[in-house]
Amino acid sequence: MALSTRLMAGIMVDSQILYAQEENLLAIDPFSEEMLEVASYDFRIGQLARYHGEIVKEAGRIVTLGVKESAYVQSLEKIKLSNRIAGRISIPTALVMDGIFMSCGLQIDPGYEGYLFALIKNEGPDKCDIELHKTRLFSIEFHALSMPPRQEFGIKRQHKSLPSMPNPNLGGRQ
Repeated sequence: MALSTRLMAGIMVDSQILYAQEENLLAIDPFSEEMLEVASYDFRIGQLARYHGEIVKEAGRIVTLGVKESAYVQSLEKIKLSNRIAGRISIPTALVMDGIFMSCGLQIDPGYEGYLFALIKNEGPDKCDIELHKTRLFSIEFHALSMPPRQEFGIKRQHKSLPSMPNPNLGGRQ
């Protein structure tokens, strides 16, 4: 199946992201026009798990990430990619300037379906407030592929929920 001329291989701009959604090549749920950028889409933090075991998911809740404190996060939005689109993950500059670092896979494989997950850490000199369902964490650049991959996405590697937080006193996962 050839790509439409509206969706040529390469980095997708806002109109192509919208077109891919119309053609069911890409799904973002919930989708917000406000999160659509010129050549990317920003995903917000939906849930956050802290070291002391607390999982926070209430919309509008502000969570303070102390200096050197880490947390696992899950996106608010779910994503579904066809086998003709891949994604690249980065962090919005505003969070980097606040001292927030993110560790996650750098690519979203064609065929991926689910939430996005990352470990974040506050390396800045001050505490940082994160508002659930509002703070943008994942900035996704979508790439239309010139052809579908030979292999299908491996579901066995896919996380479905927040992983358990490692205990900082014990090392490793509990």
